[in-house]
Amino acid sequence: MRAKLDELFGADLRALAVLRIGLALTILVDLVQRSGDLVLHYTDAGLLPRADLLRVTGRRTLVSLHLLSGAWPWEALLFVVAGVCAVALLVGYRTRLATVASWFLFISLNARNPLVVLGGDGLLRIVLFWAMFLPLGACYSVDRTARRAPLPPGPRVLSAATVAYLVQIVLMYWVTALRKYDPEWRTEGTALYYALSVDYLTTPVGHFLLGFPALLKLLTHGVLWLEFIGPILLFSPFLTTPIRSLTILAFVIFQIGIALTLRIGLFPWISVLAMVVFVPSSVWDVVTRRRRPESPVAPPVASSEDSPLRSRVLGVGVGALLLYVLVWNVTSLPAAPFRLGESFQRIGYLLRLDQTWNMFAPSPSKDDGWYVIPGRLRDGSTVDLFRNGGDVRWDRPASVAASFPNSRWRRYMMLLPNHVEYAPPYARYLCRSWNRTHGDGRALEALEIVFVVERTLPDSRKSAPRRQSVYRHTCGESS
Repeated sequence: MRAKLDELFGADLRALAVLRIGLALTILVDLVQRSGDLVLHYTDAGLLPRADLLRVTGRRTLVSLHLLSGAWPWEALLFVVAGVCAVALLVGYRTRLATVASWFLFISLNARNPLVVLGGDGLLRIVLFWAMFLPLGACYSVDRTARRAPLPPGPRVLSAATVAYLVQIVLMYWVTALRKYDPEWRTEGTALYYALSVDYLTTPVGHFLLGFPALLKLLTHGVLWLEFIGPILLFSPFLTTPIRSLTILAFVIFQIGIALTLRIGLFPWISVLAMVVFVPSSVWDVVTRRRRPESPVAPPVASSEDSPLRSRVLGVGVGALLLYVLVWNVTSLPAAPFRLGESFQRIGYLLRLDQTWNMFAPSPSKDDGWYVIPGRLRDGSTVDLFRNGGDVRWDRPASVAASFPNSRWRRYMMLLPNHVEYAPPYARYLCRSWNRTHGDGRALEALEIVFVVERTLPDSRKSAPRRQSVYRHTCGESS
């Protein structure tokens, strides 16, 4: 029984090392990508000054070092510190401390500007949280080298943390599937057609697949069944290694398909990375070309971190947090018999264990569109601020996706119509940005943020474009 539990709910130390390295590289890539918009997204000179953020959020659940200053040198310093912690995590130096610091700095960064937070950010912070309790530095690390101890037999570990991590990953897929209750997923099979019809998200490969409606219908049902059945197969007590390996392969192919068809940032990569902990030890034996030790070897050098009392306390704490996450996810479902009270939700928001797995659920959005921001200048002319002062044109751009600099800008702009409270600081930024580079005669006096909505209809049809006024602003106004 112990061996079967270890096989189902344990983790190979080599898998945890790969997870550690992958998390570190993801953080470094993310920091590099974000750094191009450091001033615009994270300082008081950008789209969302701290005063506006606190006014909108009411200071709730905002635990962030990035709120201590609105100046770019402070933000740049935090980026550098986060990079140093990620490098320490990469090489496995003071691994537990590096993981905790990376998690805290990451949630701190995301709290600074909620409108540029992507789905992959939510998954990454959840994975980082549970990773804090895993022995990520037990293999292929500076910490392991410093201890001068060989790998333990197996090499596997079974603990409350490994159980919590594995359950958390399958929860992501199960809850997503349970939320997809619309007929477009369950019976009609048109969900992927609508998802790939959102031009600002879809890649050329996704547009190509729109020409094969029968295939999209088949893939729609396949995605839903994989999200329902895949988590069960991952914990199959029979033929565990082959069934789990094939299921992992199916999830990896699924995520690669998402990456090829949709522009959703690092989410597919993080999803694939999160699955490495499920990989059976026999697969790692083949990959690393080594056999497991046949006889016991010397255990790692003991430390205060590994004391029995500390391990028990940590296990109880992790178990309680896992129970909390289970309740959070169950009560978030539409058919849940009750909801978590606000006082209980605060725990999740404080630890950033809050989670909503609803990718294209209950059904994909039908609203597509693009932006036009007419700005009236002092000389009486009108320019489109969204197109860097070009002529105002209302027709569809050649590529809606290309009109956004990157995925975070795309996320920000597409959330704006439903979060109009963030529009005033954005409008003031547009005024400042334009007037800083233009003379008095061409000064910007007023602007209107307009989203041109085009609704997706069945059979590859689109509704007539409709102009939705998001916000009007006169430059010089405080709000």
